[in-house]
Amino acid sequence: MEKKQSAICDGSLPADPMTLDHGRAASLLLEYVATPAFRSAEEHEKVVQDNPFRRPVRPEDFGEMVDFSSPLTEHTAFSLGGLLTQRVLMNMNEADLVFVPPSPEVADDVRRDGEAFYSARTRMLGTLLQPFLERHVFGFLPSLHEFDPSSISNKEGLRRYIRDVETRLTSSDSTYARVINAVSDREQVARQFVIQVIGTEATRASAFLRLLAGIYGPPQHGVARWLHRYPDNNLVCEAVTGDRRSRLAMSLDLVPHPHAHWQFYLTGAMGVTNWLHGVCRDHSKLAEAIGAMLYAGMDFQATRRQHSAMLSDVFGAENTDTTLFDDAVDRSLEEEWETLVDPLIQRLGDRSIAAIARGFETCRAIHALAACDFEAQFTWADRSDQSIRFARGFMDKIKSEHIDVDLETFIEPREMCSTTHVHDTDRLLVIESGTMEFWNSFGHSMQFDPGDVMFVPRHRLHGSTVLSESCTYHQPIVTPDVMRTIPGWEELTPPERTSSCTRTTGNVSRP
Repeated sequence: MEKKQSAICDGSLPADPMTLDHGRAASLLLEYVATPAFRSAEEHEKVVQDNPFRRPVRPEDFGEMVDFSSPLTEHTAFSLGGLLTQRVLMNMNEADLVFVPPSPEVADDVRRDGEAFYSARTRMLGTLLQPFLERHVFGFLPSLHEFDPSSISNKEGLRRYIRDVETRLTSSDSTYARVINAVSDREQVARQFVIQVIGTEATRASAFLRLLAGIYGPPQHGVARWLHRYPDNNLVCEAVTGDRRSRLAMSLDLVPHPHAHWQFYLTGAMGVTNWLHGVCRDHSKLAEAIGAMLYAGMDFQATRRQHSAMLSDVFGAENTDTTLFDDAVDRSLEEEWETLVDPLIQRLGDRSIAAIARGFETCRAIHALAACDFEAQFTWADRSDQSIRFARGFMDKIKSEHIDVDLETFIEPREMCSTTHVHDTDRLLVIESGTMEFWNSFGHSMQFDPGDVMFVPRHRLHGSTVLSESCTYHQPIVTPDVMRTIPGWEELTPPERTSSCTRTTGNVSRP
């Protein structure tokens, strides 16, 4: 059989990556995810220790299961395609960063994974694919804007809008703290919050550091001063030492190694990080990046005390290292404006104002999207009993009324591990034979035996491992018309379906 030649070698690559069509992108992506470090997880890799290059992306799902012909929307942002693309983009962005194994006595597979992760082939494929993938997953973000940023034409209008957002942020409850305080198992969900913080937010510092290279005068000096002062706000120093993140992780019995909890990163959290890398990497969008920096710092300042207090209350102040949040130094909007905004407008003129507003507003929107994802995931994960009762009610309904539903059937061998993923339809999990371990968050799993059922909403992260010699299970698809006839369905409806949770509330002064 003739071996298929790589697109890197066959001369078929586009001269301009911005012109890459979805067919060619899908083909190149299959080559990219074939990198050994990205292979699906094995049974023992629920947590990956001592290998910062090992990032399972479920490469077998690329192809027929993920459609790149249509960009994602607000309603499909957390789909399987969204999750897998954000994982891939995070790997592409972090190929520019330095990861070092914890000791020289690493196993051969760690060394091989590192060589593949940083190889010229992997990096070239990433460079070609990034523009297409970023358009695919982030193209809808302007639809979440509360107003048209191009309507801002002067500094006072920009300052007024940003101040109004700051007022709302400082007077509002953090979505994360609110969700954690409302669930029955606060410790479990609080740990999932910290996993997002120590895993995906850590690399955001490196996104901002992309703005330091080059020479362009006062605006760059302002960025440098902002980043230099950010050790007080736990950003740049955390990128260098990771000390506060590690102490927080260890105080909550989490693994502090880079990406040890990779499988449990949510789509929304990775999306914030990847979008920031994209806007900071494209230096033609400097003004947008400055706007994003302004919002990111403001969001952290507005929520850090709530997050510190929440973690201390959940786990006990004496048991929790919250210096990641506590050691920050408050800075006023006037200080941020003088450091970041004024130098840029003085250099680029009023034409930069709308771009700053666009970066600020898009950063606000994608932060809200990530919070929505967190709320939907762990509202469901905290209600396992309701999900089981609903699934039983659904099965009774379709059996008693002889309702035909589409379903998929799987037969898997012992230790078959399903890397965390989502489905794009509401489904049941129905065990026919064998035993399965099922999880929808780190540190909590359920054992399912023959006859057990579970409701799994669309776009909600979960994984499994077969514990018996084999396991046969079915996944009936839950249709909305039947779903609404089952008592308790409202409790299992994620916020993403019942409201536009990606938009903030309250009045905003329009420029």
